[in-house]
Amino acid sequence: MKAPKSILCRTVDFKKLFNFAPLSYRDWDLPILERALTILENGFPAKPSVHVVARILQACRKLGNQHCSLRLHAYVLQSGMEMHAYLGNHLVSVLIEVGCLAPAQKLFNKLTHRYSSTWNALISGSLECGMLKYALDLYHRMQKDVTQLSVVNFTGLLKACIRLQDLENGIQLHRHAVRQGLLGKNAFLGTAVVDMYAKCGSILQAQEVFEGLPVKGLVAWTTLIGGHIKCGYPKQALKCYDQMLHANLTPDVVTFTCGLKACSILGDLDKGLEIHTEMARRGFLTSDAFVVSSLVHMYSSCGLLMQAQEVFDKLKANDIVSWTAMIAGYTAIGDCNKALECYDQMQFKGISPNPVTYACTLKACISSGDLEKATRIHEEVKKRGLANTDQLVGSMLVDMYAKFGSFSMAWDALNTLQCRNVVAWNALISGYVMHGHNHEALACHYQMIKCDDISPDDVTLVCCLKACASLGAVEEGQKLHAEIARKELCTIEHVGHVLVDMYAKCGFIVRAQEVLEELPYEDDVLWNSLISGQVKHGYYEEALCCLEQMQVHGIPPDGISYACGLKACSGLGSLEMGEHIHAEVSKQGLLNKDTVIDNTLVDMYAKCGSLSKAHAVFDKLHYRDIITWTSLIAGCAQLGDQDDVIYIFDRMREEGIEPNSITFINVLNVCSHAGTVDMGEAYLNVMVKEYDMLPTIEHYTCIVDILSRAGQVEKAFSIIKQVPFHPDFVIWLTVLGACQQGGIKDFGREAFKHALPLDGQDPVAYVFMSNICADYRLENSF
Repeated sequence: MKAPKSILCRTVDFKKLFNFAPLSYRDWDLPILERALTILENGFPAKPSVHVVARILQACRKLGNQHCSLRLHAYVLQSGMEMHAYLGNHLVSVLIEVGCLAPAQKLFNKLTHRYSSTWNALISGSLECGMLKYALDLYHRMQKDVTQLSVVNFTGLLKACIRLQDLENGIQLHRHAVRQGLLGKNAFLGTAVVDMYAKCGSILQAQEVFEGLPVKGLVAWTTLIGGHIKCGYPKQALKCYDQMLHANLTPDVVTFTCGLKACSILGDLDKGLEIHTEMARRGFLTSDAFVVSSLVHMYSSCGLLMQAQEVFDKLKANDIVSWTAMIAGYTAIGDCNKALECYDQMQFKGISPNPVTYACTLKACISSGDLEKATRIHEEVKKRGLANTDQLVGSMLVDMYAKFGSFSMAWDALNTLQCRNVVAWNALISGYVMHGHNHEALACHYQMIKCDDISPDDVTLVCCLKACASLGAVEEGQKLHAEIARKELCTIEHVGHVLVDMYAKCGFIVRAQEVLEELPYEDDVLWNSLISGQVKHGYYEEALCCLEQMQVHGIPPDGISYACGLKACSGLGSLEMGEHIHAEVSKQGLLNKDTVIDNTLVDMYAKCGSLSKAHAVFDKLHYRDIITWTSLIAGCAQLGDQDDVIYIFDRMREEGIEPNSITFINVLNVCSHAGTVDMGEAYLNVMVKEYDMLPTIEHYTCIVDILSRAGQVEKAFSIIKQVPFHPDFVIWLTVLGACQQGGIKDFGREAFKHALPLDGQDPVAYVFMSNICADYRLENSF
């Protein structure tokens, strides 16, 4: 009996393809491959051998056809041939090569025997698809099979550790490479290990691995230089740069730009010029965006925007990176209008901003206070879909609105972000702190943790500590301190600074000093925070003691230190110590250079009763602001010298300095002590009509005191009734004191009744009322 024609044809085709065809799989084309697959799928009478299927698999790999590879994969699974070691392992590799990772993973997991090449192929494929954690998991599973990892995958997994900031796995990969003796054989792998340590923040280990490399090429040096910059050690980066030159290695563009970046961070213009000159000598000055932006950024960071502009124009930069560098440079030196002009010019030239450009431009809008421009940019980024998808742009929008005080808009920008991160939350929290909304800042901190499961970083915790310092919320500050300790963030300098400052401002001076002593570093900022807190809470002698201690510790005082010391002298009335600090300030050449010191010196001499020396310092000052004038006026007022106060006040106005609220309080006080009612009322009138200032309770208290001392208690009562806010205890006590002196019983009784509910525990009010009663023998009438 003859076989059916269709089966016979398939038999002939099969034999022709696999037994008699002179063509090897390397010569197959797509029609031949598809014909072979069709024969398999239609069911050949005799089951094909593994050799036949493997030959089709080799053709799939050669042609790289995904559809054919999946057809063969389906056939192998259907026929149960996937458990064959050779076929199964090679099919996994082919599926990965044609981009079918998911079926490759499933087939790989079924295999009982996996080749080293298959492990490596799946790890490589996972890395290419961004499945970094899965690739590292495969690496750990692979080690149980005692399989060799390829050098390519070593470097790929090290890069995955960088992306994931996974130092622990990076260390394991390093040790594995050492065990296999690969670091001494492969310079590329050694450089990858250095890069991993540096970018994961472990620069000491990076340096150690680098020192152990048998051959230190340019790439390895450049990696180490870049690592030092990444870890915040630009000085060490430049030191490595010089060492590389001494090793007779010629820098490339990447090395030069790393050097320029270090100069930008340090503001080291001399070194930046040296690198620029060397780049020119070696012919590296091109219109390449990487080169131009690095040079522009270096010059702008050093404050030389003209040179930055010259480089920009000379190299005919016309790319987004260089334009962005110019915008960032102008913003950094405070020339925000020029930065915004650059942004407009760039768009006029048809260059579309990228997310970094938008972020830099929004920063310029914040610094210049240009909310209108910022709002237009917001509309632009919304149209491009960046407001909700790009974290840099989204976070900057939150920052921009928060700094402008538009918190509803800041919340809208935050809620628009598809993925809210700690940077965006920090922008909102810092905005609240900046505007004095400290309770809201702390609430945001907890909301970030509770709603988004985001762990606060050092910036978050510093902002919250500042809020606690402003509120005097030491218990909340202690909780934050505990969290900082758990996260081991005390070693970060700005965290330590704010911790000491928080305790000091809350009046926990001993704890502030303990924290300072526990920190692994000390500087003038820490000591100033402690001394300032001591002065604020009246620990004047301790403040002066700390001022001496910081010098014993080798920390030279700065302007803030001396200003705090002078305030302590004012509090103690210690003219001798004040004169000593004055001599130190003169020796350091700080007079006429620091207005805070200048003003505090005048204030110290005035409060210590040495008006002649206060005048002498005042007359030598090149610049005198309202604080300087008010300090001198206050000193004269303290001694009751009305003529001098009026003379200085009038002289101040003649020089074009406008008085402030405190200035008028001092003028009114001296009028009160002198009993010059008409003059006091005249100056209050000047304050309201000429300077459009609304009197505070302190100003009204001064006027009431002037009238009461002059015996015009009825008029004083009339003033109190006109006060636009609720009179406080002090103002009623002022009237009560005047009634005691004048024996005015009715007004005294009225003042006492108003004062009692405001502070019933104060004995002064009872004493005054008792004196009034004694004078009129009215003890039984109350």
